[in-house]
Formats: sequence, structure tokens, C-alpha cells
Amino acid sequence: GSFFGEAVLTGQTTRSATIVAVESCLFYVITRAVFLPIAEAYPADYNKVKEFADKRLQSTALVNGHEDTADDDNNLKSEDSVGLDAVP
Repeated sequence: GSFFGEAVLTGQTTRSATIVAVESCLFYVITRAVFLPIAEAYPADYNKVKEFADKRLQSTALVNGHEDTADDDNNLKSEDSVGLDAVP
């Protein structure tokens, strides 16, 4: 499965992409308000999510020719959520 929106959940950026599904999908949504207490309870897992977000932001910045995506004028308003297609 795949996921997206981890940079918003970890507070590193606002929503910066639009996801388009090419086939039927089931999505789960978690808001930042729900995510943060879970992150506090499971700091090792939070660190994994943050590390993944860091890597994705870095690769996105390189592809878009930006050093820092936080200053990207194309960022959209944060929805403070992430879509997940699988929940452990």
C-alpha cells in the first residue's frame, strides 16, 4: 500500500500535491489532531514517518528545482490530513 500527506502530519509543510487515483481505491483519513497524540505515544514510529517525510520533501525539492519546499509558492492550504490505503 501507499500513503501520502506525511509532511503535513509532521508539520513540515502545507499540502503541496494533488493525488489522482488511476483505479478504484479505499482511503482512510487521519487528521493532525488525531495523529499527534498517537505520535506522542509511539515516538519511534513518529520518527519513521518524519524521516520518510524528510526524504520525500528533499526528493520533491530536487525534482522541482527548489532547495526548500516550505517556501514554494505553489503550496496549497493545509488540510491537516493524510490518506492511507492500509491501516496496520
